[in-house]
Amino acid sequence: MKFSVFYTFAFVLLWTLVVVALPTEIDGSLDATQFDNLDYVPEVSPPQVNNTPGFTSITTDPQEADTLESLALGINCRGSLACSGLCPPANFAAIRRYVDQIPDDVQYQNGHQIACVRCNNVSYSAICAFVQHAKEGEMVSAATVKEKIHRLVQHQCMKCGSCPIHPGNNGATGEVTVNYVWHGCGTGICPY
Repeated sequence: MKFSVFYTFAFVLLWTLVVVALPTEIDGSLDATQFDNLDYVPEVSPPQVNNTPGFTSITTDPQEADTLESLALGINCRGSLACSGLCPPANFAAIRRYVDQIPDDVQYQNGHQIACVRCNNVSYSAICAFVQHAKEGEMVSAATVKEKIHRLVQHQCMKCGSCPIHPGNNGATGEVTVNYVWHGCGTGICPY
């Protein structure tokens, strides 16, 4: 009985790794020009789901409004389940190195990828930094992004997390986020 439970667990774990790591664009049709659109919102996957009473998960569906409770986390190291091990080479040190190279006056809108580290060489999945939940049309400078990434490092986030961009520590008014995305811009600074 012990072996069957172990093998079942191993199979489920292996299956999960294979499904998440499969390339989403087999024909290679994804290119950097698709990221020139500043209205692009990266797909964060898999969505956070926590059915424990007292917890509210953050939706990744742009059509579904996040609750104020779910966005008021302040600075945190939360992210997709994929942050906990499906992208081993990606970490804040790499993201921070890329972000630190961006000129301070570059501006970003909601969802525009800033810098990414690909999870592997077979798919476009990556850990990326981007702005989310900012007011429509609000621009966030690279100088602010750098400051928030540094705060996440000080907060001891290792791969994923979010840091509010405005005073009050409330992500509902905008935040710089580092999280797993299905379609990253590659490894390095994303086109701006």
